[in-house]
Amino acid sequence: MEFEELQKIWDSQNNQYMYAFNQSALYNLIESKKKKAARITNLSELMHILVNMLAGVIYIVIIATMTKKNMFMYVIAAWMFAIALYVVINRMRRIKENKNFDISINGNLQHAISLTTYQANLSQAMRWNILPVAILVLVMVWDSGKSPLIIAALFICFLVAYLISTKDQNIYKARKRELKILQQKLESEA
Repeated sequence: MEFEELQKIWDSQNNQYMYAFNQSALYNLIESKKKKAARITNLSELMHILVNMLAGVIYIVIIATMTKKNMFMYVIAAWMFAIALYVVINRMRRIKENKNFDISINGNLQHAISLTTYQANLSQAMRWNILPVAILVLVMVWDSGKSPLIIAALFICFLVAYLISTKDQNIYKARKRELKILQQKLESEA
């Protein structure tokens, strides 16, 4: 909230100016942050569901067309479907919990904090998911007798994905911290 959005109010008891939040501007700010968090969360969940389901299907198709079966391909296909199911279940829980917030400045702020917390936790879970996926893929490629250069290139790709997800995680933590600070300011004003 900008300083210009504060209202100057004359306190007749103390004969001095006091400052108060512009309720409308505050509500609009919190509402926009809540909508942004909801939009990012929905997009992120749908992306994780789609990508993991698609990867699982691709592995199943590859397994069906291979003459020499690789046990690790079955494991990674099952893992991809399990991760998609995990995200679907958490999405349903989150949507159900969305009904617990009242329609007020405080309720919207609580909802926005809840969404950013959920998104940060989902991001962290998917970040840690890189480790088992990387291990399974690298073992699968190694077991199939591919070149060590391919294994090294895949390792570098997974490492870069992990580093990028770390930056993503920090963005969600910063958004959550910003909302918590706003919440503390509002509580101290009340």
